[in-house]
Amino acid sequence: MIHDRLGNWPVYFHTAPWRCVFEYLGSLSEASKESARVSLQGDDIYAIIMSYQTCAPEESVLEERL
Repeated sequence: MIHDRLGNWPVYFHTAPWRCVFEYLGSLSEASKESARVSLQGDDIYAIIMSYQTCAPEESVLEERL
């Protein structure tokens, strides 16, 4: 797992497929919240956009590590 800022993706990923993915992620905005399957490179690379109502932090339950 990599824990960093999204803008630092070129440090870790250098190939064209990753460039395609991260450029798409960078293009998303608040207006992109409609649920959809977006083809980025045919059926090989795609994104699934989902939108849902989240709960308040005090109502959430953390996953337990087994």
